[in-house]
Amino acid sequence: MKVLSADARLLYRKGRRRFDEATLMVRLDRELVGASLKTAPRDVTLHALDPGRHVPLSNQCVAFAVTSGPPNIMDTAGGRRAGTFEDFCNLVKLCQNFEVIHVLGGATEPQDIRFTFGIWR
Repeated sequence: MKVLSADARLLYRKGRRRFDEATLMVRLDRELVGASLKTAPRDVTLHALDPGRHVPLSNQCVAFAVTSGPPNIMDTAGGRRAGTFEDFCNLVKLCQNFEVIHVLGGATEPQDIRFTFGIWR
């Protein structure tokens, strides 16, 4: 996987993972992935502020969620383009109208604003 964070790359190097600094790609051994999967819980719960809205994830439950964080958006009028804050707001409104969506993420990542040190710019 591509690792953009310099701090994370340092941790992978300390963990003796195969890492290519030129491409920023780290390779995880099949054995490490298999061992990690064995320690993962079979069931998890996404917790909400309101306990009545917790979302269980397991073999017995289905949860629907929108995609989260793509930088681009596409529609019939504008085609494929960078997502804007207006697009983000419209997608959130659209998703909130569907009763079957359990988890709402950022349907697009607005490219016309940026967040730096706790301040929207």
